Amino acid sequence: MKSATILLLLAAFVAFSAASEYKAPWVEFDPSRVYRPQDLRQSERLFHEAKMKEIVDHAISKGSVFASSVVNATSGQTICINTNAVGQKKDMTQHGEIVVMQNCSSIYGLFDWTGFYLYTTGESCPMCQSAAMWNRYSKIIFGSSIKFLYCNHCQAQILIESQVINSMGYGLNDFGEYVPAQIIGGILEENTNSLFKNYCNPGPYDTNSQSVHPACLTDSESDE
Repeated sequence: MKSATILLLLAAFVAFSAASEYKAPWVEFDPSRVYRPQDLRQSERLFHEAKMKEIVDHAISKGSVFASSVVNATSGQTICINTNAVGQKKDMTQHGEIVVMQNCSSIYGLFDWTGFYLYTTGESCPMCQSAAMWNRYSKIIFGSSIKFLYCNHCQAQILIESQVINSMGYGLNDFGEYVPAQIIGGILEENTNSLFKNYCNPGPYDTNSQSVHPACLTDSESDE
């Protein structure tokens, strides 16, 4: 038993050493800025809050928590609104953002969604953030953060924040020509946070494949 433990520790050390020596073969940038409600003009903040409330209400009406919408920035009209379809389609990739983007693309037939906003109750995972970037959405607005869902609610997440993915999108254009999406986070987060089940304190018969034991740093550790 002792030798097995030592072997596991050695394997972890080798893996960590290899990871620490990794260097990307392209230029890397710091994560994109995430704008918060206090960074916005009042008129813009109120607009985003109204659109976030719309998808929160839609999620509740559908018995869901992950809801997303696409909004025409010029007209202010919500043109598509959908919820997560993972359970319905038995497909773990059918997140709310994917469903609403595919729905809108099938209806309107656009390849370039510049001038449109993507709203989501929970911060986009790497898959959804990448899809939004490929589709060229101008702004991506979320309520609850990946950090909150993972660290505070013990919900399974791929631990790469959307702002990190966003900073690497310059590979979608010639270098220097890429205009990243603007990410706005924390819109009505008190409302969206209350949507999500807290898996940190499950009931006696409450098991879920999406619950995890998070390995989060304290605020002081993450600042180091």
